[in-house]
Amino acid sequence: MILSYEGTDITDEVTVSRCVYEACEIGRVPWLSVEFDDAAGLWDKWGPQPGERIAVVEEGIAATGAMYVDKVEPQSGGYAIHATAMPIADARAVREWRDTTLLTVAGQLSTVLGLGFESHGCDDMAIAYARQDDEGAAAVLSRLAVVSGCTLDVYDGRLHLCSRGWVESRTAVGTVALGEESDYAYSRKAPFASCTVSQPATADASGLMEECGEGEPRLAVVLDKSIALPGSAELRRACSGVLAHENARRSAGYVRGSSLSPYSPGSVCVVSCEKTPSISGRSVVTRVRNDFAEQSSKTWWRTL
Repeated sequence: MILSYEGTDITDEVTVSRCVYEACEIGRVPWLSVEFDDAAGLWDKWGPQPGERIAVVEEGIAATGAMYVDKVEPQSGGYAIHATAMPIADARAVREWRDTTLLTVAGQLSTVLGLGFESHGCDDMAIAYARQDDEGAAAVLSRLAVVSGCTLDVYDGRLHLCSRGWVESRTAVGTVALGEESDYAYSRKAPFASCTVSQPATADASGLMEECGEGEPRLAVVLDKSIALPGSAELRRACSGVLAHENARRSAGYVRGSSLSPYSPGSVCVVSCEKTPSISGRSVVTRVRNDFAEQSSKTWWRTL
């Protein structure tokens, strides 16, 4: 494990007792928690400050990318540092957009958070109205990702907006083998077969309702007034996006490992399970927690 701070390798200067990194595909900002002894007084001299960069790498296996300190707590003989993938704190704010697009709003909010922005396989989406209502920018980005059929990932100073189709069509990058002794679990609920999304009439958009899919169980969703779409085509896309998002949440598994996970949220892998063959096959990793100090991991996935 290599621990660097502001670009300087400090691995041999401190004794790390805790080093945990977690990332999730949507709705949560990746975080890093590091605790270490500082017998030589290195950090007392350095004076760590919020916003400074910290990163952890296990060569050829796993890496956190640049993380940004948001909390520093002195401890007896050392420090506890908490960092997130966003260089600028996600402060609560009120913003409005009218007659804009998905990629425009996502790009602007990425800048607000100090991040670069990339989209992958995302067709732009017309938006009649969007509002950030005394909340963080991440909440707005999460809502837009759901209605547009996308997922979010923040890594190494960049926000990635990825269409679900793009993510799921990628080549598998490895295999997760679940043997008889593996510590794993999988839960699968029946997916929604269809969805209805309705939008109340506002000053910015007409009242609309669209359906996608057929049969039961049916999911019914009413968009709140924080977002309004200008026409039926956009609402049909929102219907498909909401349905895909909710169904993705109804199928999930995890496995604990005695080594670090090489995957990141959005990675496609092949799950191979001896005991329960029905959960084997192409899967998407949705969340990863790597414990660099203990050299262990917990990886969540959903089957495709």
